[in-house]
Amino acid sequence: MHTQEPTLIRRLTRWALPAFLAVAALAIPNRAVANPFAATTFSPASQSVDQGNTFSVNVVMTVPSGGYTANGIDALGRFDPSMLQVVSVSAAAGSPWTTAISGHTTGFDNTNGTFEFAGQGGNVSGSAVTVATVTFKAVGAGSSALTFANVNEYIVGYGPYGVNGSAGAGSVTVNAAMQLLFSDPLTGPSSPNLAPIPSGKYGYTASGLARTQSGNATDRPMVTTGQSAYLTLTNFVAEITVTLPSSDLLFFGLGQGNPDSGYDNEPSNAFYFRVHNNFQGYSGIQADVRTTSADPSSGYQAINQIGTYSSGSTITLRIVRLGDSLTMSIVGGGSVTYNLSAYPGLGLTSSNTCVFFGNTNVGSVFSNLKIYPMPAPVVTSDTVSGGYGSSFSYTISASNSPTSYAASGLPAGLSLSGNTISGTLPISVGALTIGLSATNDGGTGTGTLTINVVDTTPPVITAPSTVTAEATSAAGAAVTFTATANDAISSTVPVVATPASGSTFPLGISSVSLSATDAAGNTATQTLLVSVVDTTPPTLTVPANLSAEATSASGAVVTFSATATDLVTASPVIAYSVAPGSTFPLGVTTVNVTATDAAGNVAKGSFTVTVVDTTPPTVTASLTPLRAGGDDESAQLFKVAFSATDLFGIKGSAQATLNGVAVTNGQIVKLKLTRSGAQRVDSDDHVLHIRATSFLLTVTATDTNGNVGTATAVPVFVKHGQDDEGKDGGKSGQSGDDKKAHDSGHDGKDS
Repeated sequence: MHTQEPTLIRRLTRWALPAFLAVAALAIPNRAVANPFAATTFSPASQSVDQGNTFSVNVVMTVPSGGYTANGIDALGRFDPSMLQVVSVSAAAGSPWTTAISGHTTGFDNTNGTFEFAGQGGNVSGSAVTVATVTFKAVGAGSSALTFANVNEYIVGYGPYGVNGSAGAGSVTVNAAMQLLFSDPLTGPSSPNLAPIPSGKYGYTASGLARTQSGNATDRPMVTTGQSAYLTLTNFVAEITVTLPSSDLLFFGLGQGNPDSGYDNEPSNAFYFRVHNNFQGYSGIQADVRTTSADPSSGYQAINQIGTYSSGSTITLRIVRLGDSLTMSIVGGGSVTYNLSAYPGLGLTSSNTCVFFGNTNVGSVFSNLKIYPMPAPVVTSDTVSGGYGSSFSYTISASNSPTSYAASGLPAGLSLSGNTISGTLPISVGALTIGLSATNDGGTGTGTLTINVVDTTPPVITAPSTVTAEATSAAGAAVTFTATANDAISSTVPVVATPASGSTFPLGISSVSLSATDAAGNTATQTLLVSVVDTTPPTLTVPANLSAEATSASGAVVTFSATATDLVTASPVIAYSVAPGSTFPLGVTTVNVTATDAAGNVAKGSFTVTVVDTTPPTVTASLTPLRAGGDDESAQLFKVAFSATDLFGIKGSAQATLNGVAVTNGQIVKLKLTRSGAQRVDSDDHVLHIRATSFLLTVTATDTNGNVGTATAVPVFVKHGQDDEGKDGGKSGQSGDDKKAHDSGHDGKDS
């Protein structure tokens, strides 16, 4: 609950409001001189001031790092004297260059619109230095420019260096003065709008109207305007400036403002600011709505805190009416908006509504009370950038509460909704100029939006994600690939590949960095993988099919060798299903051969080893004489002997014939050699007796593999032989005739 003191109401009768000036930007056109050392600019680059007020601009020189040092500057600037007048040119507070430069003058010429600052002093390097301050007064409305006509920077080791080309650029826009409904600076007793004033309650300070005596519960001075026709307008602004003391309770409002005796004479039936600090333990800035009531809970229709109390600060409180809307704000701070129709209990009419202000304690200083029509919106011109084809959104900025907005010159793809231009920028580069306007009850303000449509989109690279190549050597493979890039603005863009297409890539996976840069400097990057593989098996050479003669019953030991070559592996590993030098059995054996390279690729081949038995049995045959037939060798006894052996054995047994007559091994035969005649065979004492002109013992044997071996033997008759019977246990049985025949050759033989 807030406790208040009684209110004394005074009327104000006359009004005036100074014109409003908006300085949008300070322009510095470019010149052609390049500057490697420093840059000279104005700060700030833009500001807004009321017409008739003064404002300052600083001259700032930035000396870069890298060993450069400056110790002075001579800057000549220009301005439009119909818009601006220079009040003073001086070294800025803290400027290192306060000593005049011989032959140069610090000063200004308001007739020709020039100013100059020339100063030198200590060395400065690697920093921005505020060297001078130029104070202007806004005297006219329209457009102007603020430029550097010439700048010489004194660089140690270089002397004065012209750097006009390093200055910035901009423009100055001065808005025409607005119509005033009422104004009072509240600065002295001579003001016709404050008569009479209770001298014991209000006095004047250098800043404005202030309390001069502490009040009490029945002493709350309050000053009001009279009920005037402008208060019935649907759009106007009322504002007042107040400097806050350490402790006070003050008011500023619109409404009846009559004191509520039921609530410590607090203003009532009004919309008003309630500003207090250390009053009843409460501090803050409220925007309240209150009727007349002894009960604060029902008297206050709305309470909104929109700011904090700061002792010693100066604030401007503003009330803006636009139709049924009433906005209460701290200029540059918080605000709240009410609808008048929502509070019929205030009972406001054209005959009882006024603007009022007042305070409780000593110290608050009021000044510059103004009531004026809501001015036309001031639209902020702007320059922005956006990438072609990209989404775009821009909110039009305009003061003085516009009720509608418009934009002209919008390209296809952009549209206006409310105060926001949005959509998609065109697929082209260049500057788009959009006309902006904002309208309220005070009129229409215009501005310009420049959209620099730029190329911020990198090209699109088209390339395979992976290129696979077969290794051609141990070094890998020379791999070629194709990568292209296209850009909406620059069309076809070359692609740089590292390593380049055609390079030799090692076995395995390698990365290739691709990049493409369009004419605007946008770079696209991509990675391509090159996979060099070895899927080619070695080249295997196997022996031709081999044949070997069995050397034992197990077969034969056979040696052989295969060879293999590979593109990548120097010596592939060769493996055999049967190792060289092994004993191969009789018959056909297939030898499977593999050659494996380092990548695991396998080549296969085969050949056959045929072990054969073409060797016939070993056969022996003999006819061994047992006893001679006396002197006649033509009839003698012989012993038949033969044998047969083979690696794989004899099939059956060896067969022997003597002159076609089968004989057996160890058989005793009697042979008689005749000169002629047919062969006669008979048995003599169970001994085979053959008479023939010649004799041949033939022995044949067949092994298990069908090889046939043969042997032959012929008897050797012993002439004049002795009876060997004593040796073999028998008699020779030869007769003399036999001997005679033998001695005489074949004469004694049978014919």
